[in-house]
Amino acid sequence: MHEPSHPTPEPTQRPRVVALDALRGWLMLLTVSGEILLDGMWHLSQSATLRELFKEMAHSPWHGITYYDMGLPGYVLVMGASLGIAVHRRREGRTPGRELVGPVLRRAVILFALGILCNGGLRDPWPDVRLAGALQRLAICYAATYFLAWNLGWRALSALFVATMLGYWAMLEWVPFPGGTPGAYEMHDNLAAFVDSRLLPGAKFFGTWDSEGILSSLPAIATCVAGVLIGRLFLLAMPESRRFLLLATIAVVSLVLAKAWSWVMPFNKPMWTSSFAMAIIGAFTAHLILFHFVAQWRGGTRLLYPLVVYGRNSLAAFVGDHLIDFREIALRLVGGSVALALGAWAGLAVALAVIGIQWALLFWLDRRKVQISI
Repeated sequence: MHEPSHPTPEPTQRPRVVALDALRGWLMLLTVSGEILLDGMWHLSQSATLRELFKEMAHSPWHGITYYDMGLPGYVLVMGASLGIAVHRRREGRTPGRELVGPVLRRAVILFALGILCNGGLRDPWPDVRLAGALQRLAICYAATYFLAWNLGWRALSALFVATMLGYWAMLEWVPFPGGTPGAYEMHDNLAAFVDSRLLPGAKFFGTWDSEGILSSLPAIATCVAGVLIGRLFLLAMPESRRFLLLATIAVVSLVLAKAWSWVMPFNKPMWTSSFAMAIIGAFTAHLILFHFVAQWRGGTRLLYPLVVYGRNSLAAFVGDHLIDFREIALRLVGGSVALALGAWAGLAVALAVIGIQWALLFWLDRRKVQISI
């Protein structure tokens, strides 16, 4: 499944590849282990600071944005950045476009099927099978963005991104729909919910509609396109100081626009509102600056290696987290009398054991040159 952004990087490219792999790994670690780690720390202290941190490690109940909300959208952006580099490499190799159709669609179908499996697969009878989900969204974004990046230049991609962000906002604000209110952003009163209730088959996350549903796939694809444009900055020959300045400008402008837009269109992850997408783009770019800066240091690539292990096998980490009960395995190591002896530290020990077991399996794959990611 993995198509690395540059499988045999040149010395000048290596820090950029490491930065993307490490950021992908950080986002996957946040997604699969962040909540259990903070939950383990929760029993050590009931301080107000820790409570606020705990809020940041959970999804927003509806409107709003937390650090944990960055997981899937951030991964969409990393995937887009890697796709931008991969498409450039294939163009340099003069790969015919028709040869890409089969492999790209095959990867997307496998990813979509794995998403259904992580949702519970065919455990429940139809129509209680959930077709939408995180991996399904990644599959759609992957296929759509690959073909867009292959056929369009950066100006056309930029125009498409702007048009989609504005168009999605306009649809939510002004398109009327039966039984609902144009411009509404309530859980069961919004255009995205209406479209899913009429067109999306199977079980849905919110009962009548899904947080990874049909209409919200449009801004998700646009977010992936933004990742392509950001990734292409890594391909331009320029001084690193200028590259950092351009990335910092994107981060600041995106965050300012997001905040201004949120006054009329609230931050909302399930609806993937345009203001939310702009905020995630800004936060992602700021993280990318940090990881790229560290990768440039002498020894920085070694410092980031634990996260790179997660990044190179991020799909294996996600699927494994859904199909393997790592907590049960961890309890066999630090449960029972060990947990009693640890007292308040038992929860943290279990969380660290879970992360350690996951990382050890991914490290084993990485050492054998197995890369299961996208």
